[in-house]
Amino acid sequence: GDGTIVVIGTPAEESGGGQVDLINAGAFDGIDAAMMMHPGGQSPQMPPGSVRVNGKPNALHALTVRYRGKNAHAAGRPWDGLNALDALIHAYNGISLLRQQMRPSARVHGIITEGGQAPNIIPDETAAYFYVREDVVAHLEELKPRVVACFEAAALATGTELELTWQGNPYTDMQNSTPLSETFTKHAVAMGMEPVEPEMAGAGSTDMGNVTYAVPGLHPSYAVESKAGNHNAGFTEAAGSEEGHARMITASKALALTVLDLFAEPELLVEAKREFDERAAAVGG
Repeated sequence: GDGTIVVIGTPAEESGGGQVDLINAGAFDGIDAAMMMHPGGQSPQMPPGSVRVNGKPNALHALTVRYRGKNAHAAGRPWDGLNALDALIHAYNGISLLRQQMRPSARVHGIITEGGQAPNIIPDETAAYFYVREDVVAHLEELKPRVVACFEAAALATGTELELTWQGNPYTDMQNSTPLSETFTKHAVAMGMEPVEPEMAGAGSTDMGNVTYAVPGLHPSYAVESKAGNHNAGFTEAAGSEEGHARMITASKALALTVLDLFAEPELLVEAKREFDERAAAVGG
């Protein structure tokens, strides 16, 4: 059948959610289906040469916090101070205590980006950067106010002022299209790749999840020979090796053939859109 293939970049895909901005700007208007792919490190559940078709990246929203207190000499008159570092440590520990009541799919993790200036001065300003993740958007929205309460409680306990800002675009979970997944798997198997089930929900986050809420989508990943996981020098070397390139080409061919099937078999796109509409109706459009 007739049609057009559109190549859309993925700026700030894992930090900032550039594809969400593209969605909002209309970049996916008139697009029937969207696909992208990731390499990944090997694991016992995902050996080199395997492909994971229905991964479950989780929903995510990032936040920054800043506490403002009052300086004082930490030895001479500490009681005159309002300790912004105490507030941040209080909040950090509060989140750790909250984990007992979190779903197993929840992830809350962060770093202290400003912790004070000198050990003999009660810190009057500190800051942190956190990610809040859950398996689906609805669970994320339930978790967010409980995390915020930990930060607010710390401010109350220490007499400091809290500034909390949600950062960038929130990421949704991913809704891979079943008809597209099945088609890709058929081609991947024919090329000698081994399909594996996701090890667990919550394996990172990507704004491709948001795309799958806008149009029928597919986001498989394939394993290269790296035991170092992703996002480090060892993985860079493995992905850029001759073997890594070969696996990329094989997986890319399977993805390209899936696109061609959308042209050759119009019913495939009809089925993908039907499932997409049913899912949209289930979550209220």
